[in-house]
Amino acid sequence: MIGFSFNGVHSNFYDLHIKTIVPPIPPRPRYKEVKVIGKDGTYKFLDGYEDISIQFDVLILGTISERREKIRTIGIWLQGEHNLVIDYDNLVVYKACLVDMVTQKFDTNFEVLRITFSARLVI
Repeated sequence: MIGFSFNGVHSNFYDLHIKTIVPPIPPRPRYKEVKVIGKDGTYKFLDGYEDISIQFDVLILGTISERREKIRTIGIWLQGEHNLVIDYDNLVVYKACLVDMVTQKFDTNFEVLRITFSARLVI
């Protein structure tokens, strides 16, 4: 099963069923421009990369009370800024923090939770 690791703990530990992983787009480079007196134009120097958004849609099964408890536990696990590794691209490490966790679909025995991270590449 495809998943992700955050802070060294894999999503399988919490029995999360990943429905959708929006593949992260490559981060846009950020440049610093320097204008030199007596020269035309500017010099551009790489000054890092912009943060990117990484989203997972997660299926959570169980009764309403079981799902509420699981969502609280997941929220505690995802606190802070830690390393994030996606299974299908496990050589790439992101430094990520949770920015949003919202229920997308709700039914009697399941719900779909959208987890969104703000992340930057660890180089």
